[in-house]
Amino acid sequence: MEHQIELFKKNRIFDVVLCVGFLGKQIEKYFGDGKRFGVSIKYSREKEPVDTGTTLKNAKKLLRDEFFVIYGDSYLLNDYRKAYDYFKKFNKSGLMTIYKNYEKLEPNTVIAEGNLIKKFDKKNPISTG
Repeated sequence: MEHQIELFKKNRIFDVVLCVGFLGKQIEKYFGDGKRFGVSIKYSREKEPVDTGTTLKNAKKLLRDEFFVIYGDSYLLNDYRKAYDYFKKFNKSGLMTIYKNYEKLEPNTVIAEGNLIKKFDKKNPISTG
């Protein structure tokens, strides 16, 4: 997560909301308010595991109108500024970026038409060979 925060800073993202559950107290103890990392961190705490949509709903009061959702246990070297500019250009309510999974790690199914996602399915991935 510290590497992800450093990447945020490189992309001029300084306000972070961490949605924590498992090991949340340890995470909060380590990162605190974020000042020593050069960001501002707020926390949304889950008492039991819930899906991503519920997590975001529970964190709503801490989120701005526009925000990124990144999984804390993932790290992708992403140009968040470029993704944000693309999002603003098309004036849509959301944008999903997709990693081409050539290594076939934790496969998901994403069906797209042009630049629009038509279907996302984590439970029933399509085999790529």
